[in-house]
Amino acid sequence: MNRLHHLRQTLPENIKTARGKDAEIVLLDYNSQDGMREWCRENISGAVEEGLVKYIRTEKPTHFIHTHAKNIAYKNASGDIIVNIDADNYIVDGYIEFINKAFESDVIVASYPTDRNGTAGCFGKIAVQRERFLQIGGYEENINSGWAWEDNHLLNRLLWMFNPTVVMTDPKLCLTIHHSNEDRVANCLGKDMQSNMRETVEMLAKVRINKKYVANEGREWGKADDLEVCIFSKLTTL
Repeated sequence: MNRLHHLRQTLPENIKTARGKDAEIVLLDYNSQDGMREWCRENISGAVEEGLVKYIRTEKPTHFIHTHAKNIAYKNASGDIIVNIDADNYIVDGYIEFINKAFESDVIVASYPTDRNGTAGCFGKIAVQRERFLQIGGYEENINSGWAWEDNHLLNRLLWMFNPTVVMTDPKLCLTIHHSNEDRVANCLGKDMQSNMRETVEMLAKVRINKKYVANEGREWGKADDLEVCIFSKLTTL
């Protein structure tokens, strides 16, 4: 949501890196009001038409909910392995090959908090089998106030439920754009990152105690009623 200023830098490079590597980039426009759709029409329509980029959008959200947005993107991915790539993150050359090699074994691939330059913003780059992501109910959508350690919540539930080996991404394969915390929470309802994080830690402790690792039980998740696939020549409602 409203991260076109980052997407302008990362997406063209990520398309170049992903091309020809049996990869798909799912780009979710979460009711962005910064000209994202128009920029994509002008700059990445070719990648969309060829199927390298799947551009989906919803106009319903009034603020950014990390868990809901990530769940929508993940559920609309077609690959067997899915990876969260935030708008401020680059897909470094060699990363896709690293992921494919790692998943020859029973693993989850996580990332250190900082990239090869020491810049924060890489922890959310988690790779998991799509089947397992669906089995565990995705990101917990009750984490909905803002930046709140939702990736940590997901990663721990995956570990507790499936007991895979954790493979850490070499920081050399991580690169992100430096920006302020104000930018991180600009579109969120809750602005207090520490308070949000404490709430998530408390929720995670209850998950562990009760051994209820599946999130979002009894409700639809990762869904927007007006979700559309944009191929620029026409719009298709999902």
